[in-house]
Amino acid sequence: ARNIELKENGVIHLGMMDTFSDEFILSDWFNARNKLGNRKISIAFFGTQPENISEMLGSIGKSIDCAVDIADSALAEKYGTAVTEISKAELCFAIPPAHRLFGKENISAEDFGGESVIVLKKERIPLWDSLMKDIFLEYSNIKQEYTDSCGIKTFNFAETERKIIVTPEYAQTINPYFRYFS
Repeated sequence: ARNIELKENGVIHLGMMDTFSDEFILSDWFNARNKLGNRKISIAFFGTQPENISEMLGSIGKSIDCAVDIADSALAEKYGTAVTEISKAELCFAIPPAHRLFGKENISAEDFGGESVIVLKKERIPLWDSLMKDIFLEYSNIKQEYTDSCGIKTFNFAETERKIIVTPEYAQTINPYFRYFS
């Protein structure tokens, strides 16, 4: 992306996973636009499966110039790329309106005991997996359910089934009626 001026058409080809919702992608798009300046950007989407992250990172320098995703230095190093932070997001628990914990002002880990929590599928991003492992090792009484993406369909499922979602704070734009706790 640094050598974009040398390219014929001056377009930065950006790789991005389909893991998150359009609202999250719009946030990433905005942050990438701020970081890359007033250049033309084209996005190529790479699916939601763990193997798609490898495909995306392997495409850098070939069909894409850079990729936007959860920053994972170890994974980037594996593909001979570098990580540049464009934004930070806290991890939060999204609680639907009909859930028993929705009305609480403060929530502790004990409140989640016996709950089933929706998280992104394992083996996509090592950093994410490590965070989830740490959380669920410490709080083994919380059950995990896996999802391929964290978009409107996941939020709709969580709302109808009264389930909690572990998600980056960006998700607050997907469903503002949920309560979010960091």
